[in-house]
Amino acid sequence: MMELPVAKKGQDLDIEIAASDIAQVLGRTSMDYGDSGDGKSTRAHSLARYYFQKSGGKKVRLVAAEDSSKNVFADLIEAGIVEAVFMTDSGSPLITMERITEGWWPLVGEYELYDKDEKIDGKIVKTQKRRQKWQSKDEWEGSVSAYIFEGLTTSCELILNYLTSTNRFPREQSDGFSDGGRTFMAASQTSYGFTQVEGIKLIKTAGMLPVERVHWTAHPSKGKDEFNKEAVRGPKLVGGAATDQVRKYIGILLHSDRVKEGNKPEEVRVYITNHPDQDNNAISWKAKTTIAPGKAQALINLYPKGYFVPTFPNEDYSNDDGLIPFFKALEKLEAEASDAANIFRDRIRNGK
Repeated sequence: MMELPVAKKGQDLDIEIAASDIAQVLGRTSMDYGDSGDGKSTRAHSLARYYFQKSGGKKVRLVAAEDSSKNVFADLIEAGIVEAVFMTDSGSPLITMERITEGWWPLVGEYELYDKDEKIDGKIVKTQKRRQKWQSKDEWEGSVSAYIFEGLTTSCELILNYLTSTNRFPREQSDGFSDGGRTFMAASQTSYGFTQVEGIKLIKTAGMLPVERVHWTAHPSKGKDEFNKEAVRGPKLVGGAATDQVRKYIGILLHSDRVKEGNKPEEVRVYITNHPDQDNNAISWKAKTTIAPGKAQALINLYPKGYFVPTFPNEDYSNDDGLIPFFKALEKLEAEASDAANIFRDRIRNGK
């Protein structure tokens, strides 16, 4: 059992009991999840433009696990609005994602050289290696407005594949085969469990980044509740066991779905509240919006159907498209809630 250190007068504890309140509210976490082709990346592109403009030109960072993001964000990257890291090229996705969510940022193309002793043909030989250069949070804080993590599901799949290919849980990976000088293994149950826990950890850690918005995209999952084993619909990590856990760590959880009603054209709807599955009304897809209680009814009045239909950007990006109108509406309601709280405080203090 670990013993806590005893602090003497004038001496700081060498462990952190809890993060400061300011740090906890700086990272506002949102997630847009749905099937491929439902416009998640396009809406993330809109958010990048929005926070760049809103912050007066502070860059937005993109961490993408899917190659399709390269095409979607190419114009913003070339314009210097977005700086990106593409995880599809990473040979160590686990440590890379952990470091990025902790606030470290890899300086693409920059390395430092170091000496390492290696045993070659029975002899110790000094070799020169290179390692990635990283920028610390202290170095960039205040210059970045938002983080966009494209592909939580794919990021978890990359981590799972890494665990399997490097045989990280060998006692459970006794079954496999060799072909062409390579060994192939199936993912173990422990690997799945580890990756699910890691996915939750990445969401929670990224939420502490000192930026205005931390936005994730993900694919949908049809899992089961961990307690009563009932069917659950929500964002996917890997497998389905952790589907119902993700929403607990997301402030704004949006679900996009393609809907065809009668003779009307098919449309993509972005739901802000739970809604029934199109094929089974007894099962609900999870969505939520975290807002001050006094403004809950105002939000319902703005979106009485529980969803909105996002628009596409025009050629010069001068319109409010994608998720921008929704986030602007939330910010307006948040400001009104703060004003109401201040008025309430002053009324009580003045004895009214």
